[in-house]
Amino acid sequence: MADAMASTLIKAVLQKLADEAMKQVVRVKGIRSELKDLEKTLPGIQHLAYDIADILDDLATDGMHPDTDILLLDQMCLGNYTAT
Repeated sequence: MADAMASTLIKAVLQKLADEAMKQVVRVKGIRSELKDLEKTLPGIQHLAYDIADILDDLATDGMHPDTDILLLDQMCLGNYTAT
């Protein structure tokens, strides 16, 4: 009788351990999948960051010559602007 109880208890404990191990495996697979998706997205984010840096650099450079920007804006608004 004691052997049957011990056997049942051991089976229950092993089943719980197996269930937890399976949950961990599924969780790791999910994390790996998300990491792969992030790796695919990263180059696009880096490209966007470089574009933003270029735009900010252009704005900073243009800020050094504010008269040119106002003249260009006036020409564009008044229709006297011709693209070169």
